[in-house]
Amino acid sequence: MSDPATLLKNRAASGGRVEDLDLRTQDLTRADLRGLSGNNLDFSGAIMENSDLSRCTLRLCKLDRVQAPNVSFDEARLEDSSAEAADFSRATLRRAHLTETSFSRAVLRGAVLDHAEGDGVEFRGADLRGASLISVQFDEADFRGADLRGADLSQGRFHSADFRGALLAGADFTHADCDGARFDAGQGPPSEGPSPRDVLGELRELLATLPNLPPELLDRLRGASEILEGNDPPEEWRPFLEPLMKLTEGEPSMEEIIAAVQKADFSKLRAWLEKGGNAG
Repeated sequence: MSDPATLLKNRAASGGRVEDLDLRTQDLTRADLRGLSGNNLDFSGAIMENSDLSRCTLRLCKLDRVQAPNVSFDEARLEDSSAEAADFSRATLRRAHLTETSFSRAVLRGAVLDHAEGDGVEFRGADLRGASLISVQFDEADFRGADLRGADLSQGRFHSADFRGALLAGADFTHADCDGARFDAGQGPPSEGPSPRDVLGELRELLATLPNLPPELLDRLRGASEILEGNDPPEEWRPFLEPLMKLTEGEPSMEEIIAAVQKADFSKLRAWLEKGGNAG
């Protein structure tokens, strides 16, 4: 009878399904397991360095304490599985689906998880230093105590994720959506605040409800909103919009609202857009 490692490789090569297989401490170095479909497999402590499990589907599987630097899980599905204390240094999990899977205390240093997704994924205490999580969708993920120093989380979605106790020095949250996420006090991505387009829209609605306002004020705001539609002005033009942005703070008087609208110089902004968006 074939040993478990050989059986697994043969089944993966033939596209068959594998269930209830004990692969603990097996040597699967450089194993080609692409497209493997497995259920209730136990890889605990196995050696999987440089193995390829791209596009595989693993359900109710254990990968705890595996030694798998440079392993590939690109476009794989890991569901209701665990990889606790696993070594996935420099692993690739691009576009992987990781629903209800635990990477608690795992080493994912330098790993690439771009465009991966999953609800309830656990990275508690994991080492994600220098990892790339660009455009991931990890709602309700648990990053408590994780080391994310130097990690790139830009453009990711982390709704209701928990980052308390995580090390975030040098982590990049540019354009990340952290709605409802929890951070330690003073930590987390800076608030970007309202956009100029949002401010203009809110002001236009406000002024439309107020009586006895010069019609040209509404016309200016309407024109400004149309100018900004689909465009984000560069920092050079913020001085022209700053008076309007400040109106979102506190409760400005009518005189302050009118003065701010009159002060904003939208003609220069229009000139910038007509020149193709090149400032100067």
